[in-house]
Parts: sequence; C-alpha cells; structure tokens
Amino acid sequence: MRRWTDLLRFLWEEDVSPREEVPSRARDEPRGVPRPLRLAARFAMTGVVATSLMGQVVGIRLIAPVDAAPSYQAQCIKGCNDAAEVCKTNCRSSFQNAQKQLGQQLSTCQTSCNSLRGKDRDNCVRSCNQSYESQFRTAQQNNTNCAPACEQQANVCRDNCKGKT
Repeated sequence: MRRWTDLLRFLWEEDVSPREEVPSRARDEPRGVPRPLRLAARFAMTGVVATSLMGQVVGIRLIAPVDAAPSYQAQCIKGCNDAAEVCKTNCRSSFQNAQKQLGQQLSTCQTSCNSLRGKDRDNCVRSCNQSYESQFRTAQQNNTNCAPACEQQANVCRDNCKGKT
C-alpha cells in the first residue's frame, strides 16, 4: 500500500519551493492536500478495496437493488404475462398463416385436376379435399395445444418470480 501512495504522491503534494522563499512556519508541512484529508482518503480507498475483495472471495453480492425492490416481483409477473400474450398471439397468427397456405395448396391441387375428365377428375378433387382436411385437422390440433403450452410456460415463469422475493 505504501508503494502506491509513494507513486501517487504527486497528486496531493506540490513541489517544495526553494528555502529562501518559504516562510518559517510552513516548513513543518508541505503545501498541498492536508494530512488528515490524505489519511481519510487512504482509509476510504482501503475500505472499498477490502470490501470488494471480500465480496469476490466469499461470493456474495454486496449490492443488489433489483432483488430488494418491492416492485420487482410485480414487474417480473407482468413480464411473464406479457410473454404469454405474445406467445398466444403468435399461436393465432401461425394458425391463420397455416389456413392460408392450406387454402392455396387446395386451390392449386384442384386446379391441377381440371385437366382430367370424368371419374379421374372426381377422384383427384376428392384426394385434394381429403389431404386438405387432414392437414387442416393437424393445424387445428397444433393451435389447440399451443395456447395451453403458452400458459404453462407463463405459470413456470410466475413461480420463478415468486421464488426470488
């Protein structure tokens, strides 16, 4: 510690003026920062460094205002609720996109059947319709499972928020 203060002494001590210019009463203490203030600054710096190092070694967080804030739990739960709403909105838009895509596929399939005649055309259209219905049921099932999954995820998130207080 002494080495640091010696190296940084230029910060608080001014050069001593030549002997003939210095009044007799100022010879005891050099000009610059007074000794009590230097000691107080050194003590404060030592305390901060020691406390920080102790926190690092022991592994504790010395300052955690986020965890201590009373509104943290409410903000956390609000974040979970917002995430659940976004998830449900994504489920709905995903289902709507799947509906559009399946409708386009059905239309394309039925258009390709127009070149056929008679029973072949009827079988082709029936095949297109069956394929559409099967894929549509799958999309509906995925949509039905999506919202509860979002809610379950939100419940886990809320439980984690309550555990942090």
